[in-house]
Amino acid sequence: MLFFSIANFCILFISCHVFGVVCGSAAENKNGESDAELKSNKMKMTRENFFKAAFLETRLHQKEAIKSVLKFENYEKQYKICNKALEKIFQVVTAGKVIVENSDYIPGANLPSNETVAAALEQIVDNTAMFGDFQLKLPDITDRIMKNHPEWLVLMKWAIGFSNSTGIFDKKTTEMIDLLCQEMNLIERKDNFINPYRKYEEKVPQQSNTYETKPKKKNFKKGPRMSKPRYTEL
Repeated sequence: MLFFSIANFCILFISCHVFGVVCGSAAENKNGESDAELKSNKMKMTRENFFKAAFLETRLHQKEAIKSVLKFENYEKQYKICNKALEKIFQVVTAGKVIVENSDYIPGANLPSNETVAAALEQIVDNTAMFGDFQLKLPDITDRIMKNHPEWLVLMKWAIGFSNSTGIFDKKTTEMIDLLCQEMNLIERKDNFINPYRKYEEKVPQQSNTYETKPKKKNFKKGPRMSKPRYTEL
């Protein structure tokens, strides 16, 4: 069927260009550079700049992937693609979390020299940003899926805090993450916050006061009052 072929293409596109799966020959990249030339060019850059450059390139692919999903006007088609994508995102973040927490890397310090830890860090940051795209651009579908996986919310809170601490996010992504936190009610929403992609009205939980307010005194209208009856002693 046409639907499955297009849907599978989008899922494959997301898997190859978003989650760090390398496609093609390892000996030569898309620009025709050999491994030796590529390694030489990388050495000219600081490790931090290389991470940031790689992240920005990944973001370009992620944005194209989201545009592809948004082209589907059918809700169920979008849901199936989004569900598979989120499953992959949290699978990768979970695996990466185990690696970085068992390493000596401290978020905010120098980026890890260990390639396994560095790869895990990169995938956590990449997939955190990708989740932000799904939550902001497909909020109704993402909310529906997230409600079935409460453990994902806990994991994403950790991933957002971890990724923010690495210093890899560029200015635009940092602003997007701030909007993501408002969308998820992780921080207080600004007065002008609105998500134009949300189709259904969201009920935002209101904070309840921790103390009980005293009941207001009733104001009685002034006028003639009944006097207390006088009793005589027997």
